Amino acid sequence: MPEPTEEQARAVANYLYKDKDVKKFSAAGRSFGSLEVSEEQLKKCTAPVLFIHGGNESDYVKERVAAVRKLLGRGEIKVVESGDHITTLSRPIVATTLIDLLVANKSK
Repeated sequence: MPEPTEEQARAVANYLYKDKDVKKFSAAGRSFGSLEVSEEQLKKCTAPVLFIHGGNESDYVKERVAAVRKLLGRGEIKVVESGDHITTLSRPIVATTLIDLLVANKSK
């Protein structure tokens, strides 16, 4: 994607952070590295797996999803057409897909 204009960047920041504690968002962002799990931990996971990403997501994200799915040997992939790293989760299809996954695996 092209670099956003300053106006676009401000609009996204306003949408994401308006009336929110920006210091807490910053702290959460700095902690992402500690959330990564090992291959061994992933392989032990028996929960249903659903990968969701936007159709306009970066190649890096798409490649990571494919690599983790290959490692696990399972997992459904839902691509949200025209979604990107910012807009995908706000699409109604994401909530519908999550509910379908939960209902399908309710008794497991």
